[in-house]
Amino acid sequence: MTDHSPAFDISPPRIVIVAKGDTPQSQATARGHLFEKFVAKLFGAYGCEEPRTENLNVRQNGYELDISTKIVLSRESAIAECKAYSSPLQLKELSNFYGKLSTARLDEPAVHGWFVAIPGLTADGNRMAKKIEGADPRFRLITVLDIYQLVLRNRWVKELTPESGAILSDYGVLITEAGLYTVAKQLDPTTRMPVKILFRSGGAPLDLESVNLLGSSDYGAGLPVHDCDATSQVIPSSASVEAPALVTVVGSREDFEYQFPAAPEFFVGRKDILQRIKKASEDAGLKGSVVVLNAQSGWGKSSLALRLAHQAEKSGGAAVVFDTRTATTPAYVAAALRRALTQAEAKGNLVLPVESSFASLQSAISTIRLCVWSSHAPLAIFFDQFENVFRDPRLTQEFRDLALAVRELPVPILLGFSWKTDLVGLTESYPYRLRDEIRGVANVISIEPFGPKDVGTLLARLAKAAQTSLSTDLKQRLREYSQGLPWLLKKLASHILKQLQAGTTEETLLSESLNIEELFEQDLAGLQSAEIDALKTIAREAPVLVSDIVERVSPDVIQSLVDQRLIVRVGERVDVYWDIFREFLISGKVAVEDTYILRMRPPSTSKLLQYLVSKGGEVTAAEAAQHLSMSLHVVFNTSRELRQLGILVPKSGSMLLAEQFRSGVIVESDLRARVAKALKRHTVFTKIQEVIGLASIPEISIDTLAREMPALFPALEATHNTWRIYALSFISWLDYSGLMQLRGQFLGPSKTTPSTNILGRIEPGRRTRTFPQCSPQPALEYLRSRVSLSPSTFSSSVEQKAQNDLILLGVLDVKNELVNTSLASKLLNPESMQDALLEALHCVPGGAAAISLLKANSSSDAMSVGEVLRDAYGARWADATKRIAGTKFRAWVAHAGLEVVKARKAVI
Repeated sequence: MTDHSPAFDISPPRIVIVAKGDTPQSQATARGHLFEKFVAKLFGAYGCEEPRTENLNVRQNGYELDISTKIVLSRESAIAECKAYSSPLQLKELSNFYGKLSTARLDEPAVHGWFVAIPGLTADGNRMAKKIEGADPRFRLITVLDIYQLVLRNRWVKELTPESGAILSDYGVLITEAGLYTVAKQLDPTTRMPVKILFRSGGAPLDLESVNLLGSSDYGAGLPVHDCDATSQVIPSSASVEAPALVTVVGSREDFEYQFPAAPEFFVGRKDILQRIKKASEDAGLKGSVVVLNAQSGWGKSSLALRLAHQAEKSGGAAVVFDTRTATTPAYVAAALRRALTQAEAKGNLVLPVESSFASLQSAISTIRLCVWSSHAPLAIFFDQFENVFRDPRLTQEFRDLALAVRELPVPILLGFSWKTDLVGLTESYPYRLRDEIRGVANVISIEPFGPKDVGTLLARLAKAAQTSLSTDLKQRLREYSQGLPWLLKKLASHILKQLQAGTTEETLLSESLNIEELFEQDLAGLQSAEIDALKTIAREAPVLVSDIVERVSPDVIQSLVDQRLIVRVGERVDVYWDIFREFLISGKVAVEDTYILRMRPPSTSKLLQYLVSKGGEVTAAEAAQHLSMSLHVVFNTSRELRQLGILVPKSGSMLLAEQFRSGVIVESDLRARVAKALKRHTVFTKIQEVIGLASIPEISIDTLAREMPALFPALEATHNTWRIYALSFISWLDYSGLMQLRGQFLGPSKTTPSTNILGRIEPGRRTRTFPQCSPQPALEYLRSRVSLSPSTFSSSVEQKAQNDLILLGVLDVKNELVNTSLASKLLNPESMQDALLEALHCVPGGAAAISLLKANSSSDAMSVGEVLRDAYGARWADATKRIAGTKFRAWVAHAGLEVVKARKAVI
């Protein structure tokens, strides 16, 4: 039998379908029907009757057709599934079909089954197909090579033969309304990239419209089209095509050159990720593997990709990291593979086959498969800034096919993708399925912010660059503000370095607010208005072609912005140097929450604030320290809290009230509003809202917040006790601002006016402590007198304790005002008192747990109950305090009607 395989092609043949139509949808429908007709012709050649279509689907990446028919000679029934995709079909597709065939045989045991897989199956799918064919003579796998050979054998088309010296690749069958044709791509003999499309007919010539459709199809990719039977070349209107622009990622030249990702020599940390990927690559051996780097903007994806490439080269391999902002067409993928393979060949890692082709992804994959590898050293190919690819589903599909194909290759290739996870989800036409298919075959690495050790390394490098030692306060400030985010830390460190080199003192730096929006404003401060307008124009469209932007922006302005590293060149495109900077240029805001630490509670700032107000809003630290009998260190720490909350503003050498507080009379409500505005932007407030939103009771304890805080400040190290102090400080300021209300050890929705004042007297004795402070009878009697407005007969001490318990039960507020008259009424009504009191006791800190303990064991002693209450408050109580609290709570529970057995005294 004559072998009708293409003589010079290394890749499987292609099935190409073009159809006319007024819209893309009508063209897709027409292509589906042409595929249906071709399959009917195909099965006719296999000896079957005209098949009956059971199902036809035209998808973005191919065609699906289910048919049933009969074999002419034997009259036996047959069913077939025909799937034509852009990549080999998975084993599950074959398994699903064979399950369907087995079900059909329950009614008709002799039914035949054909599985048409275009272009073919994956390696495990092929193994299974051969196994089935060996055991089941009524099953057959048909691949694209079988189809191509059948078409040539039956002379449905004329065979394409290359002219002398010409190199052809990507042979295929072209299906049109006019008939069938053979097609192929002619390659440049040096680059082995396609230069034109050739076709030959077996009957009617191809009309100009179909030629244009072929040239603009995925197969044609805009290449000129040539009819080998015609006397002149036919060039479609879409024939203008440029070679893909391949740009590699450039690393920084120093530690704090924040406009570029860190070059390998300036790389910090990520040792666990580097080791993990290295081990996975070694375990894969002579097999392709895929890795995906995911993180938010500026968390170090590009830096890590460069470091992984360096790691591959250090082990004797080759590597390249592409910036995919220049990827615009599917041809980019094959061109990128060619660049990577030729670099690896130049290093001596492999030898390309004589019949190399990069006419398409399929031929490039076949080229890789035929390479002779000199060692197991990996070839690492990374595609960075990959979120830009997601704008084009067809381009994304090509990369998806690459990821699937690499896993099937018996060669040491590490294929990497990196894309950010905080912006791409906003794209309406985002190809989620294709993204997830890439992730599904990859080792997905989620990159976290820097930890304390990595931040410490960069701070040490900052001190070395500044040729000075950094104070503990300044290093702590950088840890807090940077959030462990590499981009933010480098931006802040660059600012600090410039200031120190310019002679600015650390004291001055510490008096300033390290606000990223202010630093971006400084980037713009020295620019001309034309440069600022150009930046904003580029930001709105980036990455934008230089040829497009120069029509609106002077080339001199663009060059000036490039020189200042505010924009970067990416091939023929320009982009701003950071996604975060682009967001700032467009919106004037940065979506980065504040992350400073508050260490003092509101009352601790009162003396300094009141003194500032009395002096007209501005004093020096030395004056304040002398007048208030404070150390300079205490004055500095206090002013820092007020400055972070926006009450003070930075001014070298003195403390200065914000402008809104320097004119006229200052009122407490204005201070509360300013603090509330500041705290709403803080990451701690966001976390509190998140925790409360998930809780059954809308409140959060001090200890719960303390446990959450280390994750909010990854660059800081502290003990649990220290985190608890910080948590209490934040909660106290939230209570002061009126955003939320502190009740005992719990923070919840605000229901009353805040009672703490920092401009005037702090109200004594009005803050709630723990529950219970007294027995139930005094508290309920006090409530009765409060409701009836009759004078209380209790001492001031008992009265204060009764008020405290009623506040925590939710009956009174801290100003002794009734806030829940319904509950008060029920507590004073003998018929409803017990049920209402038991329900209220469940809501106090530790109440539900203590009641459960007593229900389970009514003789639980006061010490056991007191320990439950202590744990709920996160307090440190002496045994006597636990016993007193437990005794009083047992009394409250008994008053609510539950059985509480008096504990027996120990017998000595």
